[in-house]
This record gives sequence, C-alpha cells and structure tokens, in this order.
Amino acid sequence: MTLSKLQDGKVSMWQYNHMLALGKKMRSGNFTYQIANAGQGIDHKATKFEQIR
Repeated sequence: MTLSKLQDGKVSMWQYNHMLALGKKMRSGNFTYQIANAGQGIDHKATKFEQIR
C-alpha cells in the first residue's frame, strides 16, 4: 500500500510492505519512506491500520 502527500508542490511517499488485511484492520511488517526535503529510508517496525467512520 502506498500513501502520498503533496505539500508546497513537493511529494512525500510511504510504501507499506507485507500487508495483511483482516476485516476492518490491516497490518504492515515494515515500510519505506521518501519525505520531501528530509530524506528516505526503511523502518522495520510494524504498523497497524483500522477503518474508522
């Protein structure tokens, strides 16, 4: 899953890898990122997402 944000004409991106989806919840094992004017890298911590309304 890839998320991006456009701010002041510059794009920052986060790519979440090894996604697992169960119902209204998703989990990613790690993610890579590229942030405008701040650098890029990989983070090996898990991230959890939950659908809200």
